[in-house]
Amino acid sequence: MDAWMVVNRDAAEKTLAWVSNGRVGARISRSGEIALILRPSEAGTENWTPYKMETLRRAWDGQPIRPEAADYEERWDLRTGQLTQRYRCRGLKVEVVTQALGDRIEQQRTYTAERAGTLEPPVDGQPSKLYAGDVVTTGNLKEMPTIDLATIEVDGPAEDRQAINAMRLTLGAAIDPKVGRSVAPHGTSSSLYNGRVFWDAEMWVFPSLLLLDPERAKAILDYRLNRKDAAFSNAQEWAQEKGKKLSNAALKFPWESGLSGKELATGEFKDELHVNGGVLWALNQGEQFGLVTAAQTDPIAQGLSAFWRGLLTPREGDLFDLKNVLGVDEWKRVDNELYTNLLSQWTINGRSWQRPGWAPELYLPRSAGNFTAYEGERQNVFKQANTLLAVYPLQYPGAEKEAYRLLSIYAHKLDRRGPPMSEAIHATVRARFGDPDEAYTEWRKGWSEFMRNGLFSESRRDDRTVFVTGAGGCLQTVLYGFAGFRIDYQQNPDAKWSIPLRNGGWLNVNPRLPTVWKRITLRGVEILGKKFTFEISADRVQVLEGDG
Repeated sequence: MDAWMVVNRDAAEKTLAWVSNGRVGARISRSGEIALILRPSEAGTENWTPYKMETLRRAWDGQPIRPEAADYEERWDLRTGQLTQRYRCRGLKVEVVTQALGDRIEQQRTYTAERAGTLEPPVDGQPSKLYAGDVVTTGNLKEMPTIDLATIEVDGPAEDRQAINAMRLTLGAAIDPKVGRSVAPHGTSSSLYNGRVFWDAEMWVFPSLLLLDPERAKAILDYRLNRKDAAFSNAQEWAQEKGKKLSNAALKFPWESGLSGKELATGEFKDELHVNGGVLWALNQGEQFGLVTAAQTDPIAQGLSAFWRGLLTPREGDLFDLKNVLGVDEWKRVDNELYTNLLSQWTINGRSWQRPGWAPELYLPRSAGNFTAYEGERQNVFKQANTLLAVYPLQYPGAEKEAYRLLSIYAHKLDRRGPPMSEAIHATVRARFGDPDEAYTEWRKGWSEFMRNGLFSESRRDDRTVFVTGAGGCLQTVLYGFAGFRIDYQQNPDAKWSIPLRNGGWLNVNPRLPTVWKRITLRGVEILGKKFTFEISADRVQVLEGDG
């Protein structure tokens, strides 16, 4: 990257601009300090680690330039999506311009002399003084990736357009389909979570990429498929540790994994078992969209079914329990968590909500006539969305019938210290089953308090960017809530547009736009190898082949 080197690991945590080509992420702090993050293949087997703790140096003579925080300024142009940052290094003024529209992330760096006579780069072997305002170096960063995701154009408030485009570019920059890796919660932008893979990849990032960029979505699936052998050994090691006996065919995907696919989580997080259901859920949708084959997916489904069946405990009434798991909420161990039990049941059923007669039936927790988060639930605050996950993304028919009641019970029970995806889930459910305008308000809440100059933070209070998971979750509301996309097992006769998928799947479109949006235009959505352009308004869906 020419003259750009790491300056200070700690200061770089305050991210203001970030780009990545899937191997290298660049972070720029308020003081003008730079950090590079490398993929595990180049910086250790299981982690992404900061690379080269060195001072920024002049390109022509290697002399160090010490960063200074003075005179920093930033500007985000809502009309163009362009972020401009200016800061001063000793002897240099540096301007970094990140263009956030179009099909590329383009970043231009301009170096100028801070004052006359400060810099003397050699010219034909002879020093030549520069004067204030003279350009030292300028040009587009060569490592910038092409972001070829389908575009999303909203005829609505400028701030919404800018936020959606920032989310889209965040997803595109976070994963490179050519390097054989999935995506971490912070992509390559931070060493937080060590660049490891969690359920975020399948349940929060994958659904948005499935419509916007199938090639990047496929990389998430390939990562799991290529680590099936590790999932076998994970299952046996976990069973031995817990004193359980599992079939030799059982699979267990790790809660936290790196390059090897081995379980890297410590303590009780190894028992956050719902990740196994999420992996199969994404693989199943990938099979419907032609990204993977049944020959690849079926052995995974059989191994995970064997895993779940080995954990079931008989209960009265010919039902079965799934006890002592760490649920989505992550604050306590529970019995019969709704989300985990549903994914287990769906897997055992053969990836269907129709239970065959031979399949054991899991208990689903209820109280006062409604589904609850887990058996015996008594909580007023949850870390993140959990019960509503049964409505979306799982689309469990029984929960969908109670969608509005569940919203009234759980939508206000979120801890403000929790991550931003929760409001996105509630907004998606509300868009589908309630008032789209209320959903819009909820969706805005899910990103407006987390955005830092167009970049997602994991926290309302702290700069913990770039949170790819949050961007993926909020884009799901745009696509699967407002635009009305829905992956089903049958064609919806009331849908404005439908197309058959593979393995008996259907993609139906039934928009639920908020009144502040006149239309959504999606260009370059790829479905089964063919690209489409969608012009979506409140009462009409017009579909053209190609990029439109």
